[in-house]
Amino acid sequence: MLQIYAVSIKSFPLSRLEELLHHIPGCERLLKYVKAEDRIRGLIGQMLIRKLASDASSVPFREISFAAGPYGKPSIADAAIRLDYNISHSGEWVVCAISDAPVGIDVEQITKADLDTAKHFFAPAEYAFIVDAKDAVRQQERFFSVWTAKESYIKALGMGLSHPLDSFSTVADGKIITESVIDGRRWHFATFRLDGNYPVAVCSAASLAAEQVVFIEPDALIRRCFE
Repeated sequence: MLQIYAVSIKSFPLSRLEELLHHIPGCERLLKYVKAEDRIRGLIGQMLIRKLASDASSVPFREISFAAGPYGKPSIADAAIRLDYNISHSGEWVVCAISDAPVGIDVEQITKADLDTAKHFFAPAEYAFIVDAKDAVRQQERFFSVWTAKESYIKALGMGLSHPLDSFSTVADGKIITESVIDGRRWHFATFRLDGNYPVAVCSAASLAAEQVVFIEPDALIRRCFE
């Protein structure tokens, strides 16, 4: 089972931000961020996973509790909720993947590609895939396709950047892989885009079907906070 959710922050009511940060347990920590957009992205991520975890169990929205693995990957602490999840955000989007197997997700807004990073930290096949593109625009697209795929695997693995980025490749036969055995375990990948300018990649230890992204409005999450 894999489900993918996406929320755009564009319609978030800024006038509700302060109230919500104090209403949802643990969200006061988001006040350390200076920019409202950073607070909103963090808040939406919290509201989203609380909704999904509560929907999958009998645990109320505000009573969902969280833990962290040895490398900092967040998890749901409630033993009754057997979900692995991962959240990512960039620019206007917050995305979340939930599964009954280890899962990671990453979204990035396409900006200027950093080819030096690709050369020094990506696997040779990945770097070749990027620089072999016909023009700079396509190089940017390929760079972020590789970057999100690599991030999704690292996040599914739950070891952070202690796992070297060049120790595995997300490219084979001139394209992003859909599955691969990495360090003795089979992983499955899926890639898509939001708004054309936001590549998203998902990696899971479970087989990935052609899953549909569920879009949720911020207002729906806010209403759930007060039910």
